[in-house]
Amino acid sequence: GGLDLIKIDSQGNEIWKKGNFNFGNGWGAMTALQVTSDNGFILGAGNTIIKVDSSGDEVWSQTYDFDNGGSSENIRDIKQTSDGGFIAAGWYECVRNMDCYPDMFILKTDADGNEEWSRIEASSSNNNDWGRDAIQTQDGNYVIAGTWNDDGWNSTASLRKYDINGDLTWSNT
Repeated sequence: GGLDLIKIDSQGNEIWKKGNFNFGNGWGAMTALQVTSDNGFILGAGNTIIKVDSSGDEVWSQTYDFDNGGSSENIRDIKQTSDGGFIAAGWYECVRNMDCYPDMFILKTDADGNEEWSRIEASSSNNNDWGRDAIQTQDGNYVIAGTWNDDGWNSTASLRKYDINGDLTWSNT
């Protein structure tokens, strides 16, 4: 079985319920959900993004694998961009050895979920780097918020700005 999506009105009454959305390596919970410009929804969990229409019917589904099955991706936020595509942030964790910690990932897709570019960013020490939120700025570029160099006890807030091609323009921690 997969995850269910339920649309309710302002009083909490069910309008429709759609189910069995399969989220690849999803962790059993949807971690990103946004309304899209066509009044549909974009859903994210694990390494999968699903676009549904305003009736909750699946339009497309894309699964992203940054390491040919040797990793676990977790999409934490996704937003529609001005070109109709999507920007997502989360983290990537290799699963091939024990000395591997999560690294921040950023993913830009077109309107059909096809990858335009992606980035994996890691601090210099072998600590956790988490992407938590993604936005498109007024100048058309992207800012990713998260935590950087998290050793389990201490972490630093991180803001990273990328241009429309996915190149890092600045980073503040």
